[in-house]
Amino acid sequence: LNIWKNPADRNKLVNELNEKEFVDNLEVEFVLKNGEILNGLVSAGIIEVDNEKAILSVTRDITERKKIETKIKENEERFRAIFEQSASGMCLTSIEGKLITVNSPLCEMLFYSKGELVGKHLNSITHPDDLRIGADAVIQMKKGKISKLVFEKRFLKKSGEVIWAHINSALLRDEHNNPKYFIIQMEDITPRIE
Repeated sequence: LNIWKNPADRNKLVNELNEKEFVDNLEVEFVLKNGEILNGLVSAGIIEVDNEKAILSVTRDITERKKIETKIKENEERFRAIFEQSASGMCLTSIEGKLITVNSPLCEMLFYSKGELVGKHLNSITHPDDLRIGADAVIQMKKGKISKLVFEKRFLKKSGEVIWAHINSALLRDEHNNPKYFIIQMEDITPRIE
């Protein structure tokens, strides 16, 4: 029938059936009669019918799922590029304030490596006198009463030197509208303050 886009997928199915007598969730691409590609998830096993070995297989069409996965991957790559190539320092923090990921401009601003910053609590690089700045607004964001937060506060470089930063923060939510992450942009405004 010439339905296998990649004949190696058929060989893999046959080899696994010969070795284990079953295949579970093998992803393959099939060519439909009209030339379109169908992404399939194949499970198969060897059974006996009238004392003869036969293959019983079930194929689920996962074409739409694969399209969605591709779009998600493209969006993640786009976000990663925007995040890393931003002129501003950027970070993604947990709801509790731990740094999940940081971009290079933030590392350069604070003189930390990415490895040194990831896992730290945002408060550990915040000037002690400024820990409460924005705290009440963060609570309001978590409750959904405000969508973004803009403020200025001081941070500590790795050397202990103080810098002033202009902060833009937004709360990212999951599909059920539960708070998931904070995305924060920081711009060094020390020259303007001093």
